[in-house]
Amino acid sequence: MSPTDTVVEAFVRAVPPERGPVTGSDAVAAALGRSLERAAAAWPDLVVPADEFAAWLGARLPGGAEPAVALDELRVEDLYLACACARADPRAIAALEHHHGPGLQRALSRVSDPHLRPEDLAQIVRHKLLVGDETSDPVIAQYAGQGGLGAWLRVVGLRTAFNATRRKQPQLGERRDVASELDEVAEQLDDPELGYIRERYQAQFREAFAEAAGALGSRPRNLLRQAVVHGLSVRELGRMYGVHYATASRWLAEARRTLVAGTRERLRGRLEVSEDELQSIMRLIGSDFDITLARVLRTMG
Repeated sequence: MSPTDTVVEAFVRAVPPERGPVTGSDAVAAALGRSLERAAAAWPDLVVPADEFAAWLGARLPGGAEPAVALDELRVEDLYLACACARADPRAIAALEHHHGPGLQRALSRVSDPHLRPEDLAQIVRHKLLVGDETSDPVIAQYAGQGGLGAWLRVVGLRTAFNATRRKQPQLGERRDVASELDEVAEQLDDPELGYIRERYQAQFREAFAEAAGALGSRPRNLLRQAVVHGLSVRELGRMYGVHYATASRWLAEARRTLVAGTRERLRGRLEVSEDELQSIMRLIGSDFDITLARVLRTMG
């Protein structure tokens, strides 16, 4: 598939300026065409306008690599489903629930609360993911395509569930923080490949991640802390910084991209692995991004 000039332009315009200039080169156009083909092949029953999905990809283009390479590395199939869900497409929502609902439900079954029925807890998570509220967009719009959608949904669902139970039980001041609980549950999720990667590279990854987080400027580090540790929405962040929520969203996305790129560069210096293996490590461990980030940020000023 060769994307039209309009589609390529939509992609280029959506790339955050903080990432650096991106042009509609032949390589970028070819990579974008491959991405559109992969997405359409994965979800033939879903329809997202090509220019809209191209803009969705552009807004989530990670740093640290050439644009065409970075585009090829995105989980475009998962991003297409997430984009369609964010558009409130009922077929996409049904597909999400069919493919990822059972895994999310198994993860949520580990959370118990005498004040919330399991079906109520599941509804809270579903609403947060797919509907949002008057102060925030659907959380699924925050999926960046750098880790598997299923693992990302489990992490977000668990964090939402734990936050809901904490609000229902304010008297439990001795309860361990959400990040610790999430870490324990995530370690038990059935993912042999991720388990192997954790066991082999966990120490190096966490060192590289902590160094990259420490190298962030104060604003991006504070944005990440406020979003991940304190659970503020982009609208709340916008009000806090006196900017439109779209600007806060771009800042937050760029902070994440910078952190991922910094972690990748530091890992490259530590591990004797091929570039393909390095990308696999980043994708697999990246599915626990928020868990690791919350733990690291809690130790930083």
